[in-house]
Amino acid sequence: MSNVNTVAPHKYPLWVTVLGAVVFASLLYSLIFVPKYFVASKELKIGQEAYKNRQYTEAIKNYEAVLVKIPSSQEAKISLAEVYFTKGQPADIEKGESYLKGLILDKSDVQRLAKAIPEKYKKNLDKFYII
Repeated sequence: MSNVNTVAPHKYPLWVTVLGAVVFASLLYSLIFVPKYFVASKELKIGQEAYKNRQYTEAIKNYEAVLVKIPSSQEAKISLAEVYFTKGQPADIEKGESYLKGLILDKSDVQRLAKAIPEKYKKNLDKFYII
């Protein structure tokens, strides 16, 4: 065999070490945040079941718990608006609309909310529908 330059054991090129560190950091990041999203997902599903069973107070409690854990959850905000719209009182309609502020709703979101909101308030949904 000729003189072949080999890499010493356990000494890797810098790019391999950096890539390994990035992968490890990504793994740690995921492990830190996955439990929060898992719990929020569970709360969201419990809220959806409560809504289907017309337990609106319970649904609101669960959706708000999701927003405590993940304040940017569009699904939780839309679901809260849906519950408040279903309750149908003017104060509830206002609360529901407050959860929609700043959101861009697609057609399916608007259709979902339109099923819940009383007829006289349906025109209010137009201001949230974009696209």
